[in-house]
This record gives sequence, C-alpha cells and structure tokens, in this order.
Amino acid sequence: MNSLRARQLVSSFAIIMGSIFILGLILSMFISNRELENERAELKDLGFDLLGYFSFEKGNFTIEDDLHKKLQDLFDKKGFSDSVQSTVAYIQNTNTKIIHWHSIDPFTNLRSSSFSSDDLHETLYTYPISAKPGEDIIKRLKPENPDTELEDDQDTQHIVYAYGFQHSPYGHYQLVIAKSAESLFSGEDDMRAHLIILFSASALLVLLAQLATSYWVISPIKDFEEEIKRLESGEQETIINHYPEELNPIKGTINALVQYEVGQKRRYRDALDDLAHSLKTPLSAIQGYIDQEENNPDKSPSIEGVSTQLDRMKDIVSYQLRRAVVTNHHAMISPRPLKPVLVRLKESLLKVYHDKNFDINIKVDSEAKVRMDDDDLLELFGNLLNNACRFCEKLVEINVQPDGNFLIINIDDDGMGFPDNNPSKLLKRGIRADSQTEGQGIGLAVCTEIIEAAGGTIELLVSPQVGARVRIRLPA
Repeated sequence: MNSLRARQLVSSFAIIMGSIFILGLILSMFISNRELENERAELKDLGFDLLGYFSFEKGNFTIEDDLHKKLQDLFDKKGFSDSVQSTVAYIQNTNTKIIHWHSIDPFTNLRSSSFSSDDLHETLYTYPISAKPGEDIIKRLKPENPDTELEDDQDTQHIVYAYGFQHSPYGHYQLVIAKSAESLFSGEDDMRAHLIILFSASALLVLLAQLATSYWVISPIKDFEEEIKRLESGEQETIINHYPEELNPIKGTINALVQYEVGQKRRYRDALDDLAHSLKTPLSAIQGYIDQEENNPDKSPSIEGVSTQLDRMKDIVSYQLRRAVVTNHHAMISPRPLKPVLVRLKESLLKVYHDKNFDINIKVDSEAKVRMDDDDLLELFGNLLNNACRFCEKLVEINVQPDGNFLIINIDDDGMGFPDNNPSKLLKRGIRADSQTEGQGIGLAVCTEIIEAAGGTIELLVSPQVGARVRIRLPA
C-alpha cells in the first residue's frame, strides 16, 4: 500500500461495497416488512368478512343455511380449498384454548358443543399466537403439530393473523387465519435476486467512476513528481506549473530550498573567488622571492620546501574554487535560536576590542528563531556586529520584533553612521565606508548575499543613537 492511488481505490471500494451491502440489507428488510403489512391488511379484510357470516348465541357460533354457499365461494376464492391447505382459519377461546370453529370442516357440529383441540390434531395445525380483545397481530410462525413430522420446512412457516374480540359473559375469543408463506418467500427471493443484480451493476459503475475520478485527482501529483525529477536532473531550476492549493505549500518550500542552495553555491564561489584574489598578490610576491633565491648559488636549503608549500597553497585554492562550483547541499533549513549566537559573538568581540570602553546590549527573546543554519548565522552576525563594534563609541544594541512569519532584527551603534548619499551602495562588493581602516570592502556584500539566499532583506538606516542601524528581515 505504498501507492496513494492504490490506497484510495481500496478504501473507496471497501466503503462503496459496505454501503451497498448495508443499503441492500435495509432495503430488503423494508420491503419484507412492507409485504408483511400488505398481508396484514388483506387478512384483516378476510377476517372481517368471515366474522360477518357468524351468529353468536349462548356461547355457540352458528351460520345460517342460506350463507353456506357464499362462505364456500369465499373459501374457494381465498385458497381455503387448496389441497395443501394453503389457508386455514379457526375461532378459539383465548382462555380455554378450545376451538369453536375451523375452516377444515366449517359446516359440521357448529350447533353442538365446542370442539376440543385434541380431536383436531390430525386435520388442523394450531399456532402459538394470542390476540387481546380489540387488537390484531400478524407474525411468521410454524404450526404446533406434535403428532406429525412435516418434511418441507418452507411449507411449515405461515403468515398468521389473529384478531381478538370479546362476548360477555362467555369470555374472550380470537379469529386466527394462517396462510402459507411460500408465495411471500418466493417474492422475497425474486426481490433479493433483483437487488443483487442492481447493486452489483451499481458497484461496477461506481468503481469505474472511481477509477476515472482517481486518475483526475492523482494526475496533479504525477505531474508534480515529474517536475521534481526534472529538477533533480537539472532540466529545470524551479517548479513552475500551477497545482491545486494542497500542493502549493510543498511547491513553495521546494522552490525556497532550491533558491537557498543556489544562493549558497554562489556565496561560496564568491567567497573563494575573493580569497583567491586576495591571496594572488602575496603569493606572486613570494613566488618572485623564491625565483630570485633559486638563481642564487648561496640559496638556503629551506627554499625548496617553501616552494613546495607554495605550490600546495595554489593547488588548495584551485581545488576549493572547483569545489564551490560542484558542491550540492541538500538540507531542509529548520529554525535556529538567535540569542545563543549573539551571546557567543558578544563574548568574542568584547575580547577583540578590549581596548575600547563600550557595551553590547542584546534585547532578544530566548524564543526568537530564524530559518538559517548555524554557519550562516555566525558569518552574518559576525560581520555585522564586528562592523558595529569597530565604529561605535559606547554602545551596540540588538533588538528583535516579530513581523508575521519573519523577524525584524535591528543592529544599532552610536558611531559615525552611514554616509548621507546613498548608503545602500555599501551593500555592493568592494565598496567601503571608511578607506582608512583595513578591509576588502566585501563584509556587507557577503551579508547581503547570505540574507537574500535565506529569503530576507537588509536595509541601512539611521540609528536612534544617531549612529548606524542595520535592519534585517529574516524568515522565522
């Protein structure tokens, strides 16, 4: 299950099939209950029709002779005359369980004493159902017939309807009608077969639709993956296509990381280029002295060793230049706490400028973090604080304030400040504010490159101490 598409298809298919199964079960139960209610209404009408043929006098049920033919026609119409006795009816005293009339022999002994159920075991099934006066109930039941074993279980289950009524002072009675459930079972089987076919076809159609939807949903991820591969192979520099909003944060993070790496490479290359350029003149001078000593017959034996080490220095510079071009750094930049770096630099700079009477005031919360690595932080703030300490009179102050997803860091000193005319030119390589001090004029330029590579900005302003303020905006 390493594939998102496979996970989506399996989970969707499981949900769809589970939903279809539950829906089919609920629908099957609903239809079965509805069919049973239809049978209830039909048997209730039949029960009232049957009771209309009886007269009840002194505990006996009687049927007028002229109604025999109509009752027999009703029996034939409702299936009472079926050879397998698909429908059976009887009237029973609910207290004594005595059967006073039954449909198997409806016109016999009606005027005599009531029948005992023991005399009817061979011809009539009795059903364990009891209705109170004024109520009617319907159930699926099996007949109680202790003397006869029925071979077909389906035929033994019946739909049994009971209607209770009372005739004082003779007691409570109920009319029971039992109808074979075979036709209902057959209808339910047909219904289930149709439901299986319907839901199977629905599941197939939904699965095909899910496949199409899956392709439509996953296709942006596939395109994103292809762009990542082209990025890794060097065919393109950033992710450029438009994607759904869920992928945009990932796109932004990857592009920021790529830009950071490009800035790192450029910064390393420029730094080593500056180093090589700075070493070029002294190395050439040393090489000249060595060449002069080579022609001197009284040359020192150590000259050959110095020449060897000089060649090695040149090789090291060349190697580092090549390394700056080809080095590939892969690392996600996590936020780093800012205050420990500043405290460390403060201790070092106070020792470096021990001959000056000044203080470094760090107004930075311990929770303040910036999204840069430790080496960049040391190089950036080392350069900036070194400049501030060199030009200050009595105070260097660092304060931080949040700005959304960024931190604004102000480095102030009470020195001579920046020149009034276009101080931003000092951020370019080789431009110096004070030509009377040592330096190559690349400190602020290096800081600018580090800040831009991290996605921040730098400004040169006037300090509240009427000195210089360097304002940095870095991602937090």
